Amino acid sequence: MPIFEYICKDCSKGFERLVINSSEEIACPFCGSRNLEKQFSTFSLSGSPSGPSCGPCTPSPSKCSGCK
Repeated sequence: MPIFEYICKDCSKGFERLVINSSEEIACPFCGSRNLEKQFSTFSLSGSPSGPSCGPCTPSPSKCSGCK
């Protein structure tokens, strides 16, 4: 289930909302306004950009027999 970020155009406060149903009407939790702007948000990945780490031999997994 995606989490979206919004900015309220009436009170200028930002908040996040877990959206289960795309037709769900969302209101600002601070002022109740539905005058919202969905923000572009990024996501993060866990782990190393070059691949998973296997332990103390990182960053040279080729030298570790446990990484093969």
